[in-house]
Amino acid sequence: MMKKCMALLLVLTLALWPAPVWAAEAGTGAASGRLAGNDRIATALAICEAGWETAPVVILAAADQANLVDSLSAAALAGQENAPILLTYKNSLALGVKARIQALGARTVYLVGAVSDAVAEELRDIEGLQTEKLAGSDRWATEKAVNAKLTGARGTFVVGYNAIPDALSVASYAAAHRFQIILADRYGTADASRLTGTVYVVGGPAVVKDIAGATRLGGADRYATNAAVIAALDFQFDSSFFAGGASPVDALAASSLAARTGSAVFLTRGAEVPALSDGAVREKIPAGMGVIALGGVMAPEAITALIAAPAQPTQPPPTQPAQPQTTTAPPEQPAQESTYAVAREVFDLTNAERARNGLPPYAWDDLLYEAAQIRAAEVDQFFDHTRPDGSSCFTALDELGLVYASAGENIAAGYLDAAGVVAGWMDSPGHRANILKDFDYLAVGVVKKADYGYAFVQLFYSGR
Repeated sequence: MMKKCMALLLVLTLALWPAPVWAAEAGTGAASGRLAGNDRIATALAICEAGWETAPVVILAAADQANLVDSLSAAALAGQENAPILLTYKNSLALGVKARIQALGARTVYLVGAVSDAVAEELRDIEGLQTEKLAGSDRWATEKAVNAKLTGARGTFVVGYNAIPDALSVASYAAAHRFQIILADRYGTADASRLTGTVYVVGGPAVVKDIAGATRLGGADRYATNAAVIAALDFQFDSSFFAGGASPVDALAASSLAARTGSAVFLTRGAEVPALSDGAVREKIPAGMGVIALGGVMAPEAITALIAAPAQPTQPPPTQPAQPQTTTAPPEQPAQESTYAVAREVFDLTNAERARNGLPPYAWDDLLYEAAQIRAAEVDQFFDHTRPDGSSCFTALDELGLVYASAGENIAAGYLDAAGVVAGWMDSPGHRANILKDFDYLAVGVVKKADYGYAFVQLFYSGR
């Protein structure tokens, strides 16, 4: 996972694409190429340039990582209005965005969520342009404000309140079919009175609880959920879009464009497209499918090669690669079970300790699990609550867009199994205090150490 994190930084550094490149193959209608700029704002502009010469309505969302959750419901409104989704940092209008809005001849700009009054003020000198703020006191109020603009929603996707990747996996379908995307509360439940039409629950049961009559589209992580969405929903596959799974903001900007052709958005993980390992997804993909790479993901040609290659079995979420063995024989290791299974055992044993103390269970969070895996790989190399770069352990949450009011971390190394590490933490006053606090969520990262046992990380947080 540490290598994965470093690779992501490299991609962001090198993703300096000057203009959209999107070519159609003669006679097929399939499009291939890359839509990208030197950052997420420029990538959204490139997507807009590829899809719209004019647009009476524009959706303007905050590019700030911590505020992306405000825009999870914007895709359906963009689809209804045939509107591009542009991004700007919340406190100022980004260079080029104002000029693009003018060039589109927009008459209305919806400012979603955290986009500030200062941005609205910068737009007021565009003649004939009206701005309207769609926002509330929190992410749920903002989601309701956005969905209130929909005229006759035909269906509903219910996503976890922090599940940005899950929402963006269904965003293009929501835009094409006018499905509202609503947020579950922090306990994973949804207001039944707001559900309309065909209802899908997106993500695992730790993110959204079962809803009577609803179909669940979910898996063990964001990539498995992405595969479940693509396999189950009625997408067209002349062309498909590919966005980075670590922070899939480009999928938000592309959702309205993908909706025009009924296209799916695949999430990539480094040099992999995990959904391509799903047999049901493979069956739907034609041999000549066009590939539209968003932002700094791998080259379209590399994705096309993966599509052409035989499907590989689905693997569990990646962990730190094994280190070289030492010259002396290490102590006997436990059986080679999945580290994800060990992580879930630690999670269950932790909740058992809470139950013994009369406390409610923690909920599992897939995005928090990714942060915990990053931290476990770091702890394996550098046993400290400070990260190897000197930053706080909680920057791992920030980098994945988790928004939290409070957070905690427990670390351990050298234990051979889940029961041993939980017992060790419960015997330590500081670690025990974290386990018994009133956080909302817990995820556990586990990495097999080269010399002895595992490195374990518990990450806790409560949402705002």
